[in-house]
Amino acid sequence: MERIVALDAENMKVVAEAGCSFFKLSQELFKKGLMLPIGGYGCGPNVAASAIDPSNGFGKTRYGPNIDLVEGFEVVLPSGEIIEVGSLAYANSDFGPYYRYITGPDLVGLFTRSNGAFGIVTKVAFYCLRKPQHWSFLAYYWPSTK
Repeated sequence: MERIVALDAENMKVVAEAGCSFFKLSQELFKKGLMLPIGGYGCGPNVAASAIDPSNGFGKTRYGPNIDLVEGFEVVLPSGEIIEVGSLAYANSDFGPYYRYITGPDLVGLFTRSNGAFGIVTKVAFYCLRKPQHWSFLAYYWPSTK
C-alpha cells in the first residue's frame, strides 16, 4: 500500500497507493523534473491524507493546493465494493488512467476533502506540475520586543 504505481513524466501524471508517503512521492517526482505543490500548512503524511484531508484547503501556493490536482481515486466503499472514479475509472481502457473528463459523472470531488467519510482510499492519481527552474522559499520574522 505504499508503492508508486505509475509515474509518467511525459504526460505529467502519477498514480500512487494510499500509504505512499508524500515525501517519497515528491522525491521521485523531483527526479523526473515534476512537483506537487503543498499548502502553507504542509501536506498530509501520505498521498491519501493529502487528498482527502480538508485542512489542506487552508494553505495555498502559487499553483493552488495539491488537492486541486487530484484526478482519480480507487476507493473501498462501506459495503466492501471497490470503485474507481475520475481518471482511474479508465485505467484499463484505451484512454489509460490519465484522462479524468471523458464521459459520465465525475465523482472525484465527492472524495476530496471528505476526510474518509465515504470510503477508504486505496489509490490516488495526481496531475503533476513541472518543477520551476528556480526555486526559493521566503520566511519573515520580527524581533522580539522583550
